[in-house]
Amino acid sequence: MGWFSGWFGGSSASSSNNDPLRDLDPSLRDFLEKESPVKYQTSAPPPPPPPAGPEPSVASESAEIDNASNTSKPAVPPESLFQDGRYAHLWATYKPRAELEGAMKSDQEKLMDVLEGYKARKAMIGKAALENCTLEQAAVNDCYKKGTWGDTMTMCRTENQSFTRCYAMQA
Repeated sequence: MGWFSGWFGGSSASSSNNDPLRDLDPSLRDFLEKESPVKYQTSAPPPPPPPAGPEPSVASESAEIDNASNTSKPAVPPESLFQDGRYAHLWATYKPRAELEGAMKSDQEKLMDVLEGYKARKAMIGKAALENCTLEQAAVNDCYKKGTWGDTMTMCRTENQSFTRCYAMQA
């Protein structure tokens, strides 16, 4: 009874991980990662598949070569204007602002950022849909201002239907 232990503070392997997305279907998680304007970082990413066979020896040799070349030249992030290594001692402790803000946010705040990004994106789509349906919207306004008595009594039904259909197809 996993649900029972979850209510009363029992611990299990899945509850030790504080990732709110841990129980999601992998395909849903992939969809959210693709569609979300704000990227949500999981606290424990899934482990990569282990390399097979004789490749580890080749990979370790290339890693040793990379380490040897890195020791001769200090690592400078791409944000630095001086890629030749000047001021490398200042960049050694540099962390991007997004990384700092992301580390201080709780899971709830991260999910709220995702939700705010979704709402902003939906508002932009709605605004673009209104701009694309200006002819239909103008027809509705003209109908209300200069329409016949019958159109006014039916609340310009045909014009409203065309405008609503145009907007709904895009938004």
